[in-house]
Amino acid sequence: LERGPLLRVLAIRTAPDRHLLAVCLHHIVADGWSMGSRFRARLALSTARCLGAAPDLDPLPVQYADFAAWQRRVAREGGLDGHLSFWREALAGITPLDLPGDRPRPAVQSYRGGHLTFLLPPGLKDELVRLGREEESTLFMTLLTAFALEIGRWADRNDVVVGTFVANRPRVELEGLVGMFLNTLPLRLRLDEEGTFAELLRRTREHVLTAFEHQELPFERLVEQLAVPRDLSRNPVFQVAFQLNTAQQGDDDVLQSLEERRGTSTMDLSLMLVDSPRGLAGQLEFSSDLFNPETMEGFAHRFEALLRTVVEAPDLPLRALPRVPEDVRDSLDERLTGPTLERDWDATLVGMFRAQALRTPDAPALLADEGSLTFRELDRQSDGVARALVDAGMASGGIVALHAQRSVAALVGLLGIVKAGGTWLRVDPEQPPARRRNLMHTADACVILSDRAIPDDLPDGRAVLLLEALLQGARLQDLRLQDDGETGALDVIVGPDELAYLIPTSGSTEDPSGSTETSELAAVPWRQVLNRLYWMWDAHPFATGEVSCQTTDPGVAGTLGEAFGSLLRGIPMAVVSDAAVRDPFALVAALARHRVSRIRLSPTLLGVLLESFPDLARRLPDLTFWVSSGEPLHRDVVDRFTRTLPEARLF
Repeated sequence: LERGPLLRVLAIRTAPDRHLLAVCLHHIVADGWSMGSRFRARLALSTARCLGAAPDLDPLPVQYADFAAWQRRVAREGGLDGHLSFWREALAGITPLDLPGDRPRPAVQSYRGGHLTFLLPPGLKDELVRLGREEESTLFMTLLTAFALEIGRWADRNDVVVGTFVANRPRVELEGLVGMFLNTLPLRLRLDEEGTFAELLRRTREHVLTAFEHQELPFERLVEQLAVPRDLSRNPVFQVAFQLNTAQQGDDDVLQSLEERRGTSTMDLSLMLVDSPRGLAGQLEFSSDLFNPETMEGFAHRFEALLRTVVEAPDLPLRALPRVPEDVRDSLDERLTGPTLERDWDATLVGMFRAQALRTPDAPALLADEGSLTFRELDRQSDGVARALVDAGMASGGIVALHAQRSVAALVGLLGIVKAGGTWLRVDPEQPPARRRNLMHTADACVILSDRAIPDDLPDGRAVLLLEALLQGARLQDLRLQDDGETGALDVIVGPDELAYLIPTSGSTEDPSGSTETSELAAVPWRQVLNRLYWMWDAHPFATGEVSCQTTDPGVAGTLGEAFGSLLRGIPMAVVSDAAVRDPFALVAALARHRVSRIRLSPTLLGVLLESFPDLARRLPDLTFWVSSGEPLHRDVVDRFTRTLPEARLF
C-alpha cells in the first residue's frame, strides 16, 4: 500500500482485431460489486471510441471520498453504537472453532490453501428454493443453515459462527460507485439436535435479517471492540465462511472461474456457491496446512447428502439426519480410506538390521564422543550380548531389565536383548532402589543388564550381567569367530505378536511402609513397533547424509522404534549422554559436532534450547526436523520455535 501502484492495467494484442485487457488491483481499491460498474464503464468508453462519439456515462452523485467522510462522521457522532451493542450481545462467549484436521494447526497461519469445485444437481436447487419458500426464507438462508449444521456435526459443536460478506451499499447513490464497500458479518447459529431443520431455518432467517440491519459496523472495528485474544494461527471471530453469488457470466465461464487456483486461503474453510444455469456450482477453499483434498471431497459429499435429506424430510430431528446416504457411502469410504498398504509382518527388526549391516558394514551406525561403532561392529558386539543373555538362562520372551543410562553400550545391550528374543524393560539407575526393585519384581525380570555395579539387595536372586564386561568379552570372542570363519549369530525368530518391551503406564505410589510401588506395566508387541516404523518411513523418509538423535527418556513409549528407525535405513544415530542432555551448551555442541539433522526431545528441553540460543538456526544449520513429545507442548514454545527456526519443521 505504501509503494503502490494499487492499479495496474495491461493491454495485449492477440490478433489485429482482438485484444486482451488484464487488470490487477488491490482489494482496497474495489470489491466484487465494483467489477460490474468498471466493466459497464469500460464497455461504454470503448463503444464510444469505436463510434467516434462521446461516451454516455451518467455523472456520479457522490465520490468514494464522500462515503469515507460520511462513515467517519457517523462513527464520531456515535451512530455505530447501536450496531456495536447488537454484535457484542450476539457474539458473547464465542470460542474458536476447531475442525478435525489432517494435521496439527501451525503456530502461525501461512494462508497456504487448496480448492475443490463441485456441481450440485439442478433439481436439488429447485427443491431447496421450494423449502425456503415454505419457510419464508431465501436460498441463501437455506444453504447457510445447512452449511452451519454440517460444520457443527463435523466439529461436534452446537454453537457455530459462520462469516459471510455483504455489499454494504445501503443507498442508491452508492450502487454505481467503484470502491471497497464490502463488509464481513459473523453469523452465529445455535444448533439444537432435538429440533428440526425447518425450525433451525426459521431461527436462521430471524438472525440473518436482524444481522443485516446492523451490517454498517465495519468488521475491523468489531474485532477491535470485542478485544478478541490475538491468535496468529487462525482468523479472528470466525474460522469458516459461506457466500452465495448469482452468475453474471455464461455457464461455462462460471465453472471455469471456480476452477481458477489461487493457492491461498484466509480461512480454515470457506464455501462459495454460485447460482448457475446448470444448478448450484460450489467451490471449497481450505487451508492446506490443516486439510487434505480427500477430506474436502468427503465434506462436499456430506454437504450434498445433507441437502438431499432436508428437502425430503425437513421435519426430522437433527439428530436423526443421516451423515452420509447409503448410495454414496461405499464409494466415499473407498476414496477416503485410501489403498490398503501391504506390510511384511513376518519381517523382524533383527532381520532388517542384519540386512542393513551387510549392505553398509563399514558405515557409521552410532556416533558418540566416547567412541563410535560401524554397522559391522554394532552387529557383532550385540551378537555377543545376545549369547551372554542366553547363557545366563534367559529363555525366548524372557524379561531383561536394562539398568543403564543413555550410551553406546546401552544401545548395544538393547539390540542384544532383541537378538536373544528377550523383552526389554528399561530401569533408570537414577531412581530410588525401592522403586527399581519393585519395577523388576512387577515385570518378573529374569536377567539384569547393567552399566554399573548395583546394590546387593537389588538383584533379588536375578542374574546380573555388566555391560562393559560383556562388550569386552564380545569383542574378544568376535575376533576368535572371525578367525574360525563364523558369525556367532543366534538363530532366534520372534513373531509380530510377541512382546517387544514393557513400560509403566503411569507414575508411582507410596505404600504405608515408605517403599515405592510402581504402577501397572503396558506390554507392547512387535507388530506395534513395526507399524510405527513403517509409518515413519512412509511419512518422513530419510535422505542420504542425515543423522538422527534422541534425547528423550529411553523408557518412554516409542523409544524402540525411534532408536532403530534411522539405523534400519542406514542412517547413523548420534548418542548424547544424560549429562549432555542436562547441559544445553554441551548438547548444542554435540549436535553441531555430529551434524544432526533430526532430533526427538521433550518440550521442556526444547524450551530451554530456544531460550538459551536465539541464534540456534546458525548454530545448528543441519537440524531441520524436530519432534517434541513426552509432555504438553505449550503454544509459547511453538511460537518461539517458529521465530527462531523459520526453516525447520516441528512435529
